[in-house]
Amino acid sequence: MPVVRSLILACGVLSGFASAALAADTCPLGDGPPYGPAYGAWSRGEQLAWEAIRRGEAINLLEPQPDPRSARTDPGAQQLGPWFLQTLFGVAACERAIGALGVYIIGGDFPLPVYVNGIDTRARLVITGARFKGGLSIAESHFGQSVHLVYGTFGGTLEIKRSRVDGELDLQRNALAALDLYSLDVDRSLDLSRTRPPDAGERAALAALRPWYAGAPVLADPPPAAEPTKLINLHVGQHLHLVDGRFAGIALYGSHIAGDLEGDGAQFTAPAYLPGLEVGGAVRLRSARSELLQLEHANIAGALDLGELAGPRADATRLCLGGARVDDTLRLWQARLDTLDLRGVRVGNSLLVEQVEVAGNVRLDEAEVGHRLALRVSVSERGPRTGEAGPQASCMPSAPRESKPEQTAGPEQNRVSGRGLKAGEVVLQGACWPSVDLTAAAIGGTLDLAGTRWRDGATLDLTNAAVQRFSDEGAAAAAAAGGADCPQAATPGWPARLGLNGFSYAQLGAAAQRDGGDWAAWVGRQAHFSRLPYQQLADRLRAAGRGDAASEVLYAMRVRELDARPPSLGWAWGWVERVLTGFGYRKERAIVPIVVLIVLGTAFAARRWARSALPEPWTLARRCKYSVQALIPMIDTLFPKLSGLLPLPRIDEQQYREIDSGWRVGGPAWCYFHLHRFFGLLLAVALIVSLTGLTA
Repeated sequence: MPVVRSLILACGVLSGFASAALAADTCPLGDGPPYGPAYGAWSRGEQLAWEAIRRGEAINLLEPQPDPRSARTDPGAQQLGPWFLQTLFGVAACERAIGALGVYIIGGDFPLPVYVNGIDTRARLVITGARFKGGLSIAESHFGQSVHLVYGTFGGTLEIKRSRVDGELDLQRNALAALDLYSLDVDRSLDLSRTRPPDAGERAALAALRPWYAGAPVLADPPPAAEPTKLINLHVGQHLHLVDGRFAGIALYGSHIAGDLEGDGAQFTAPAYLPGLEVGGAVRLRSARSELLQLEHANIAGALDLGELAGPRADATRLCLGGARVDDTLRLWQARLDTLDLRGVRVGNSLLVEQVEVAGNVRLDEAEVGHRLALRVSVSERGPRTGEAGPQASCMPSAPRESKPEQTAGPEQNRVSGRGLKAGEVVLQGACWPSVDLTAAAIGGTLDLAGTRWRDGATLDLTNAAVQRFSDEGAAAAAAAGGADCPQAATPGWPARLGLNGFSYAQLGAAAQRDGGDWAAWVGRQAHFSRLPYQQLADRLRAAGRGDAASEVLYAMRVRELDARPPSLGWAWGWVERVLTGFGYRKERAIVPIVVLIVLGTAFAARRWARSALPEPWTLARRCKYSVQALIPMIDTLFPKLSGLLPLPRIDEQQYREIDSGWRVGGPAWCYFHLHRFFGLLLAVALIVSLTGLTA
C-alpha cells in the first residue's frame, strides 16, 4: 500500500496537480478527454474553481487574480478547459468532492466547445457571466438540482438534449448564437427571459450592484449572429418564460408546459412556430413582435392573452390559431395584423378581439366559442402584404421575392369568414367592414351589429344561420359618434346586401316596433329573391303583435316576386291583383274601383240613350241602383244585408230586364254596360280573393 500511494502522488506531480490533497481525491481535472489515457495540466482558472468548489464556495473569475509566479495579474485565470464540467460531474471522485453550494462559477472563459455527456449528479450548477466561444452541449444527462446558465455569451450553439433537470433550468439574460433544446424534461420552470445583451439601464444597474460585472462578456462582447431557437419535445413542470427575449425565430414543437407560458415583450425577427403546444396554464404574449405567430392546434387550459401584437418593425403581423383550443378566454387587443386565422378554434369562455386593425382576411370558420365572441376590428383596404395566393398561404412564411414590388390583395379579397361558427353571443363592431360570411353559423344568444360600419358593396351572408335574436339598436348613433372612417362611404348596422335564405331567429326584441316599410326594406337587401326570408320575418312580426308590419312585409314579397317574373299570362294576372287588391294586403284597393264603376254606371244610365221608356220616376237613386245591380248581379239575393244597408230603391228582376233591354243598341249606354258587367265580374273575383286572402 505505501508503494501504491507513492506512485499516485508521483503521478499527481507529473500531471501538474495543484496539491497533494487533490491527488488524494484522485479527481483527474485537466483539459483533455476525461476518460482518455492522459490528462493535460490544469489551467489556473480550473485550479481556482476546483479549490472553491471543494470548499463549498463560489468562485469569481471576473475579479483580477494575482499570478503566484509574479506580482502581476494572471491573464489565464479565467480560462476553463472544454472537459472541465464533464470531469467535475462525470468522474465519481470529483462529483463526491463537490461542496454543498454545488458548482458556482462567476465569469470564466471557455475558448473551445464544451461537452457534458451522460452525467448523473445531485449537485447544483450555476455559471454566470461566462464566455462560451464554441458553445455548450449537454446530452443524456440528469441534474438533481437547478441549473443556472445566465449572463453568458455563447458564440456557438447552446444545446441540451435528451436530459432531465429536477429543479429549474435558468437560461435567462444570455446572448445566444443558437439555442437547441431537444427531448428535455424540466421539473420546475424553464426561463429564457431577456435572452439578449443588456440595455444601457441594465448595464448601469449591474455595475452599481457588482462593479466587477462590467467585465462580463455579455456586457463587453458584441452580440453573436443569432439563429432560430429550437425547442422540441419539451416537458416543463411549471412555467416557460420568454419575457422580453430576443430571438431570430422560434420553433416550439411537441412540447408540454404544465404551468404558464409567459412571453410578454418577446421579439422574433423570423416566424414564431408554436403548433401543437400544450399548456396547463395561461399563455401571455403581450407586446410580442413577429412577422408570423403560429399557435395552430395548441391546447391551452387557461387563458390566451395576445395584446399589442405587431411585426418585428412595428408593422403588421400574421396570427394563426387554426384548430387551437383555449379553455378560458382568448383575448386579442390593440394589434396590427395582416391576417387573423381562427379557423376551428375552440374557446371555452369568451373570444374578444378588440381595437384590432386587420389588413387581410379574418377567418373564423368552424370556430366554437362557449360564451361571447366580440369582434371590434377595423379592416384596412390595403390588403395583406403577401405574395402568395390561396387561403392557406397567409399562415405560412412569405417566400423570398427578388426585385418584385410588394403585392397587396385588393379590397374584394378582404373578408370576414365565419362559416359554421358556434357561439353564445356575437358582437360585430368597427369601421370599414368588408363582406362577412356567417353561413350555417349557430348563435345561442344575440347577433349584435349596433356599432358596425360597412363598405359600399359589402355583403353579410346569413344563409342557414340560426340566432336567438339580432340587434342593431343604436347603429346610427354609433356611426354618428365618430371612429375610424372608411375611404369609401359606409353604412351603419347592416350592409347594402344580405344573404337571408334559411336565416332563422326566434325573437326581434324591441326592433319589432319598427315601421313595416323599414322591415320590408331590410329583407329586400337580399340580392336573389326568395320567399323564405319574408315569411320568416312576417311570422316573427305576428308573434310580436305586429300584424300590420307583417302584411307590409308580405306585400313587399309579392311585389318583388312579380317584378322578378318574365311577362306571361300569370304575370299579367299578378299585375291585376297588385292594382286591384294589393295581393290581399291592400283590401281597400278592391273597394275603390267598385265605387268608381258604380259612379260611371250611374252617369251612363241616362234617359237620352234609351230607345224605350224607362221606369218612372227615373231618379238618380234608381240609376245608381241599376249601376250596382249591373256591376254585381243578384246583389239582393247574394248579399241581402248589404243591399238593405244601401239607401236605394229596389229594382226587381223584371224591371231590371226591361231597363237592360231598353238601351239603344250600339249607343254609349249599351256599350258601357257590357264593359260594366265584365269589370263587375273581374272585380267580384278580385274582391273575393282580397277578402279571403287567397293570394297571401
